[in-house]
Amino acid sequence: MSVEEDLTTWLAATLREPRPASLRSYCFNLVDGAAADEASFTLELVGCERFDANDPDWPCDECWRPSHPPLEIATAFTGPDWESCLENMRGLLLPLVQEGTPGAPLRMAQGVGLGFVDGDLHLLWQRGD
Repeated sequence: MSVEEDLTTWLAATLREPRPASLRSYCFNLVDGAAADEASFTLELVGCERFDANDPDWPCDECWRPSHPPLEIATAFTGPDWESCLENMRGLLLPLVQEGTPGAPLRMAQGVGLGFVDGDLHLLWQRGD
């Protein structure tokens, strides 16, 4: 399977898990380091109790962490450094979050972000109320 197919399958499985009513936003966390030799980074999805496009710390208020394991991303796709990983994953996630079928539950939230846990947050989608 391609990275895009792996991501789509992983996202659909992850979003099948029950989520609390208090969930207001989602954040895709990139983590440096993976168990597999052919992967350097992993991707996890968490749900958060608040969303504020002007406050990059909104993902710190986690209220949901699925039991589904994180997605290990092949180094052949991400590249060897965090910058290329972030850019490549952003390119894959944007269409899934903004218009794809597996991303439909994400669009029910107030916002969706992407970033490394200790890095800058990048907004992928925000509800236009």
